[in-house]
Amino acid sequence: ILAADKGGWEFKNVDSSFKDNKNIIKAAISKNSKLYETLDANLKKDKDILIEAIKGDPKNSFSPSSQFEFADESLKKNREVVLSASKKIKSSAGFDAIAQAIESLISKRSNENSKVFAEKSLKLSFNYFLNFLNTPNQENTSAMSLAANLSGEAISISKTTAPHAVSYPFTALYNVSHGHAVSLTLNKFLKFNYKNLTQAKCDFDLNNRFKILFDLSKTSNFDSFDKYLINLKHNANLEGNFEKLGINIDKNYTKIISSVNINRLANNPVDLNPKDLKKIIQN
Repeated sequence: ILAADKGGWEFKNVDSSFKDNKNIIKAAISKNSKLYETLDANLKKDKDILIEAIKGDPKNSFSPSSQFEFADESLKKNREVVLSASKKIKSSAGFDAIAQAIESLISKRSNENSKVFAEKSLKLSFNYFLNFLNTPNQENTSAMSLAANLSGEAISISKTTAPHAVSYPFTALYNVSHGHAVSLTLNKFLKFNYKNLTQAKCDFDLNNRFKILFDLSKTSNFDSFDKYLINLKHNANLEGNFEKLGINIDKNYTKIISSVNINRLANNPVDLNPKDLKKIIQN
């Protein structure tokens, strides 16, 4: 346990009988949350151990280095675990659920089943997201956990689109938490898709899908929906300025674009060529 203060690497060599002792593990993790990464799968499923790791995570940011990332998926939906997370984690993870559902709704691979999941998810998240951030309680935490689950069901069918495809290099290269990284380009790609409705290559009416988004957000057109999302991000403290995040788009564009997920990009309802992509990201 004391070794954890020195970086924790010694803990890997501790006798297995001690590693199975929950109290010892919690005590060690309280000193160095990084130890959570070294635990076996069964121990990672323990709610109390995960909460201790989250509390001990100095960044608590839902970034790749956050211990929340290494948690068992079922635990990420546990109300106590979610409530123990910081506002920064809640903002990023909550907005990721919103983005997933929005992207699912307009993905080329969307069908009636994924559409139902996405709509149910957004109905919850649009209603509860900000309250969940500002005054978290059992009701809004349960609602947002369900919204995240439903958005996950939606994208398991439709997959995500351009905003997710482009988000990965922002996380990998600049340590921007995942949901936050997705938020950086969501509005930009939505605007591109809406302006090019007639060029959509999907088996559904893309304009009708946007109308669903307007109805769910209680907005009347794309401009008001765009402002709605901007305000949502602002109130969630999700910085949208690349420069303030230490991202030099012009200088590092080639490096960024080389890490884009091409498979996710292909799901965008309107095909994107390299020129379109550069213009959208750099705008």
